[in-house]
Amino acid sequence: MVNYIIQLAQGTLAIMDDVEKRMGPTADSSALSTELRRVVPMCATLVEEVRRLDPRDFLPDARYEFLVARLDLELWLKQWNPGDTGSFVNQFNQEPKSRPAIRNLLKRIMAVLDKYGGEGWRAQTRSFSFIKDADLRQIIERDYKELALVLFPGGAWKSTVIMAGSILEAILFDVLAADPATRTKAQASPVAPKGPMEDWRLEYLIKVAADIGVLPAKRALTFDQVLRDYRNFVHPKKEVRSGHPCREGEAQLAIGGLNAVCDLLESLWPAVSRTIHTHRRPGGATRMPLQVRGTGL
Repeated sequence: MVNYIIQLAQGTLAIMDDVEKRMGPTADSSALSTELRRVVPMCATLVEEVRRLDPRDFLPDARYEFLVARLDLELWLKQWNPGDTGSFVNQFNQEPKSRPAIRNLLKRIMAVLDKYGGEGWRAQTRSFSFIKDADLRQIIERDYKELALVLFPGGAWKSTVIMAGSILEAILFDVLAADPATRTKAQASPVAPKGPMEDWRLEYLIKVAADIGVLPAKRALTFDQVLRDYRNFVHPKKEVRSGHPCREGEAQLAIGGLNAVCDLLESLWPAVSRTIHTHRRPGGATRMPLQVRGTGL
């Protein structure tokens, strides 16, 4: 969606990196200057493109970051008169300490564009604040964004099922493993498989979560078999042997099952915090409960 803008920023960085590597007593200064003259016009085009983007279409925590990065790039560009690319070339050549400024600006633009959801998206994502492992939460947020914006809307039914199953597996693993007391309880469950929890398949994560009360038993029974066996769809031969179709209906069931668990965990977060583990902010302040999302569960 904004890959072309990211590529424009990458191309601008590549020009400066290439010129800097080739600079020296024997370098063709005229050729290098010709390359550098492209930087300011490319940044001007970059500004025009990022101005088209609505901050509300970014993830909530990236909107401010986007606005500031865009403003800083606009301010950097204003120091150069339109068409006066020679001044930038002179500064680049004579003031090496000035070079990191535009490099950092372009890298900030590229980083924040990775959090763009798409035109009209209005950041239609969901909170995964109940995930304790910060690194895992970042991966889940990234994958859910791809699931909701690319795979399912694009009719990639098989990929939708695989991604939904992968996300659900990561969520249940975090819920069962992040807290030592809960992990011990899960490993002691009579329905727990042998081996480390990291190797448990989604089907067993669901069973154990229901057995120790993390998921209601009735909710655990509603998961479609296709979602439980999502790993079978990674390999075509296993998909054939499974005998389960993977069409739009199954994709809808997979997303529905995933969202139902997320809704449930969000609504149960205050209770889970009290009964299973307590999360405190630095300094001892108790974590404020998340807003409960209506689920009908």
